[in-house]
Amino acid sequence: MVHMQLTNDKLVARGTRMVAEAAGLTDD
Repeated sequence: MVHMQLTNDKLVARGTRMVAEAAGLTDD
């Protein structure tokens, strides 16, 4: 269960980053 939560957190973080990059919100 904990492993699944960690995996979900990674997916959420990845998805959020992808959206941020698509929106041009990243500092890079």
